Amino acid sequence: MKTLKINGIIIFKRDFGESDRIFHIFTEHIGKIEVIAKNVRNGSRRAGHLELFNFGTFFLYKSKNHYYLNQCETIHEFTQLKKDLDSIGAAYLAIELLNKLMPLEDPNQELFRETALFLKYLELTLKKDLTLLTFKIKLMTELGLLPEIMECSGCKNRLAPDLTYFPNEHRYYCRGCTSNEGTLVSTNSIKLFYYLKKVDFGKALTLKSDKNLEKAIAELTTLTDLYLQEHLGS
Repeated sequence: MKTLKINGIIIFKRDFGESDRIFHIFTEHIGKIEVIAKNVRNGSRRAGHLELFNFGTFFLYKSKNHYYLNQCETIHEFTQLKKDLDSIGAAYLAIELLNKLMPLEDPNQELFRETALFLKYLELTLKKDLTLLTFKIKLMTELGLLPEIMECSGCKNRLAPDLTYFPNEHRYYCRGCTSNEGTLVSTNSIKLFYYLKKVDFGKALTLKSDKNLEKAIAELTTLTDLYLQEHLGS
């Protein structure tokens, strides 16, 4: 059997059989992998290293079809994140999306870096909604689930003051091209969308909190949720 030493983030776990667990670990160089930890529910010393969100080193061996856990060491367990309910809620949502959207063994080093940064800043900042939105936009952009540009599908105007998104058509229209009701995407939201796509987490979280930012975050959260519903079928 092939043996491996890899660093990764635990993004999913479930009980398997009478004493085992299955984990999904997001790694930098292999992508998401499914790992079977034998007898880990029988008082194993490894169990404390195998909590959700933990970033660690995993010593594995691989059979023809499966990865199996031998040993593991925690690098960072994000202790402060796990003490805050808002942070826990945001982290659960983020890794659930990551786990559902990422195929197995499809390496994405940039997305791995963004995931590690997301957990780091979620632990440090009070701006939980902005941190989660930034991660969702980066995740969906990296996987090709969001448009590169927002423009009116009618007149092709990219500078329209406001756009309305129609999920059934997968299109945006400006006020001059439709009077129907849809999901509003205001000018501030469009600007925030482009900004969060291009800057890193540290810079994104320096944005000054005010009512305009809160409104833009709410609009973009609604928009990204619509895209996620389309791709996840829920």
